[in-house]
Amino acid sequence: MDAQQILDMLLSSGQELVDKGKTIAEEKLNLPDNPEDRQKMLDGASKGAIAAGALAICLAPRLDVN
Repeated sequence: MDAQQILDMLLSSGQELVDKGKTIAEEKLNLPDNPEDRQKMLDGASKGAIAAGALAICLAPRLDVN
């Protein structure tokens, strides 16, 4: 597996997680009725989740869990 395939796989799995999180947020949170405000709120949350995931991937090798 080359680097491009790994990146594509990470991007795909990250997008799946974002979609699942968006569904949960729509079900559980009191989101605004205005579609534009609603989308802005969800976009911000999804970008934060992606950033947190990327940070976790970058820092995981540095953590000693043993």
